[in-house]
Amino acid sequence: MKTEFKTIPKKAVIEQIVNNTTTWIGHRSSDNEDVVSGQTFMATSEGELNEIEVFSTIVTKPGKVTMTLYDFDLNHNSWGKPLGSASVDINASTSGKWLAFAMPHLHLNKGKSYGFRLESADS
Repeated sequence: MKTEFKTIPKKAVIEQIVNNTTTWIGHRSSDNEDVVSGQTFMATSEGELNEIEVFSTIVTKPGKVTMTLYDFDLNHNSWGKPLGSASVDINASTSGKWLAFAMPHLHLNKGKSYGFRLESADS
């Protein structure tokens, strides 16, 4: 008996194909502060999240970057509860590459707003 597996094609819920901002994240040794950056988006269809990718322009110090996904309230412009997180180790070889933050099994609802934050305490 032969078992057949059907691969369900993956599709992007949302894509931002134009780089319209560059933001530095990491730990500032001058004032001992962590710089966190993020972005909000609205899901254009319903489905399970597999990963979120961001483009790394330059890595000046190796370390771990953590992405946390949140509900986002557009009416109050506020971050809701965290839904999941993933971490990626970065170094100079990840400069100029897409970094995938895998957060499988998170359900996104069509028309709902979400946001993610990127932070790194050691890079």
